[in-house]
Amino acid sequence: KVLSKNVNTEAASVLVRAAADWSATPEPVNRDRFIINVSGTMIVDGQALAEPSLVHIPAGAPGPRLGVDGQVELLVKVGGPK
Repeated sequence: KVLSKNVNTEAASVLVRAAADWSATPEPVNRDRFIINVSGTMIVDGQALAEPSLVHIPAGAPGPRLGVDGQVELLVKVGGPK
């Protein structure tokens, strides 16, 4: 669900309900990304993080290995281009 989007910079805030088996390793992009665990348990590079927890992926950096343990809601904030 898109919560906000800047029409000029395309910065956005999105609420995501991750499926119980979801995992990903975000590729580098030219924007800062913040992933906030709103509910459930997020797995970051093999480490379980309970709510609330935050992962910051700086612009240009590859993301850590992400996954979830059960149903998880994530607030994903993507900044404007750097």
